[in-house]
Amino acid sequence: ANYLRETGHEVFYRAAGGRYFNVVTNYPTHSSAEKSFRCEYTDIIGLIMSSSYFYFYQQVYTDGLNLKRSEIDNYPLPDLSQLTEEKLKELSDLYARYLDDIERNAAVRQSSNTSTHHIESFKEYKIVRSKNIIREIDDIVGQLYNLNQEEIDFIKNYELEFRMAGE
Repeated sequence: ANYLRETGHEVFYRAAGGRYFNVVTNYPTHSSAEKSFRCEYTDIIGLIMSSSYFYFYQQVYTDGLNLKRSEIDNYPLPDLSQLTEEKLKELSDLYARYLDDIERNAAVRQSSNTSTHHIESFKEYKIVRSKNIIREIDDIVGQLYNLNQEEIDFIKNYELEFRMAGE
């Protein structure tokens, strides 16, 4: 909540249906379950919300199904104002790589004739296919929280057998 702003860039997130990975972008994906908020450090917050740390937080403090704005507001972020310009650029560049990767792995699916949403097609994100980049994100985000390697590995591997199932 400390980084929320009335103006500025938006973070877009899927409030429902994400399963074991979150779809968090700095652009709209036009999902019917998509919501957004404006904040400072848009790319850094999007990166952190795409991490295994945020997933772990959801499993511990939320219903694990629907992502509510209050849950985002209460997520403890590190003091981002203390990061150097170089570190901010490194994090932003990693988030850009991640976004490119999730788009490359997304599939456009055709809706069935029985769809009640009146859409012809939709984009299906397969975030699990970007797990290698998420592991990089987790390493860097773990450092922001001053975690040791054992703690970082625990979060990276938390419920991994379920999160990776089917891929």
